[in-house]
Amino acid sequence: MTPARDVGGDFFDLVPLADGRVALGVGDVCGKGVPAALFMGVTRSLIRINLRETPDLPGAIVKANAYLANNNAGQQFATLLYVAFDPRSGAIEYCSCGHLPGVIRRADGAVETLSSGGLPLGLFEQLKMKVRGAVMRPGDLLFLYTDGVIDAEDAEGRQFGEDRLVDLLVDGAPVGAAQWIARIDAAVPAFAQGQPQFDDITCLALGR
Repeated sequence: MTPARDVGGDFFDLVPLADGRVALGVGDVCGKGVPAALFMGVTRSLIRINLRETPDLPGAIVKANAYLANNNAGQQFATLLYVAFDPRSGAIEYCSCGHLPGVIRRADGAVETLSSGGLPLGLFEQLKMKVRGAVMRPGDLLFLYTDGVIDAEDAEGRQFGEDRLVDLLVDGAPVGAAQWIARIDAAVPAFAQGQPQFDDITCLALGR
């Protein structure tokens, strides 16, 4: 994660679950600076606490949203994408709350986009959570990110964009998750060519 200011509103998380799965996710709070960072901290902490009590991904997010919606004088909100990964089978279940879709890079280089949608957290007390699933096979990579990646601009105002991100994932030789992050972390500022970063940039990768 690279914040646009001294503190940011993006977050990422990784939580071992009691049933042997691992929950991981990224999120993006509206705005920047200290208010966004405070709302981010509360959001992340609520989801983490709920997951540690019960390994129920959609339930943890719904409970966190109910608290946020009832204690949100600043009318802030957070988009997020959380995944529960089973390392034994490769199965994942995921919940999207108004966030950019994650992608799976298959071992053969094909890239599949996960479904997105849903409402951000913090705006409405009643939140209907849709749970979707996929399977990661050996050699696959799951990649989650925030809009600071694709919204980065060069000197001519062109955005890095989703297509360029997908091309990077398709064309790159297969490496570990940390190396994929390093590639993207280098590609975005190289594209921007010295233009100031105006949004937080967060990436999270998981390889099977």
